[in-house]
Parts: sequence; C-alpha cells; structure tokens
Amino acid sequence: RYLNLYLSVEGERVLGYAKLTDYTEEPGVAYIELLNVIPSHHGKGIGRDLVKRCVLRAAELGYERLDLFTWAGNTKAVPLYKKCGFFWEKMENNSTHLMNFLPGLLKLAILKPWWDVFDWYEDCKRVLDTEPDGRDEHGFDIYDYSWEKDGRRLEISFERSGRGIVAIRTPDFQIAISTE
Repeated sequence: RYLNLYLSVEGERVLGYAKLTDYTEEPGVAYIELLNVIPSHHGKGIGRDLVKRCVLRAAELGYERLDLFTWAGNTKAVPLYKKCGFFWEKMENNSTHLMNFLPGLLKLAILKPWWDVFDWYEDCKRVLDTEPDGRDEHGFDIYDYSWEKDGRRLEISFERSGRGIVAIRTPDFQIAISTE
C-alpha cells in the first residue's frame, strides 16, 4: 500500500522509519503516513533525514504536495516539519494538518535554475514556532517560502484553500496574483 518505506538502521537495529503513501483525500498529493524515531535517538537528525527523503521522493514521483498529520503538542517535531517545508494549516476541527508544496516547486521548470543556487532545506528561512501558519491577505490565508544565500533571495507564496502559487519573487522577475 505504500510508495516507499524508509528505514534508518544502525547495525541490525532500526532507529527510525517513514512510510510514504498516496493521500487518499486529494489527488496528486503524497502523504507521510507514519514517521517515528526511537526516543533515545531524537535530536540526531534521523527524523530530518527521513522527512527530507520523503520530500525528494514525492517530487521524483511527480506529486505536487506532501502532507502529514501530527498533534499540536508535538513540540519537538513541528519545528522540524516546518524547516522541511511544511505549513501548519488552520483547521476548523483543530486537527494538525501540515502541507508541503516543495515537491511541486522542485520540479517547476521556471524555478529549476534557482535550485542550482539554493539548497531547498539549508537556505530556507522560516519561523519555526508551534502554531498554525499563514498570514491574511484580503481574506486569504497565505503561506510564504523564502530562501536566502549570498545576497540572493527567492520568495514563493501559496494560498491555503486553493493550494496554488499566488506569487514568485526573484531578483530577476516578480509574478503575483491578487484579488479582493
């Protein structure tokens, strides 16, 4: 049932795993169904590496987005998820749904030259707090990605409900969509 199952192994001991599947709620979306690292190895980069691998694999497989669910009190993991490109969606039912638009961005032709400049993980600038993301713009929830390196900057904004790009800003060009 899964697309990929990733294991972090030391000798014969499994330290962590990530199960990547299709997200049955939305077409074109991959889903991290299970992710876990044994507590004695928290903070050693295992979870980060597993999540990064899922982001890259989702892009390789042609997915536009990668989602996962967690719980609001998961204060160790939420900053990690945000650093890996996830946005915590504000939900009426208070569930903790996170969406990552990087799989689609990493394969977008207009952005390919920028991924030679920026490392999508290392150069991403984000607030990593443990609360829902987004800013209001004319009644729309907007999620902002920003990458910075060597004085260069790339910014991409998504609208939450439509799940689409509303702005791309580079030193070379700017494209934006706005409505009241």
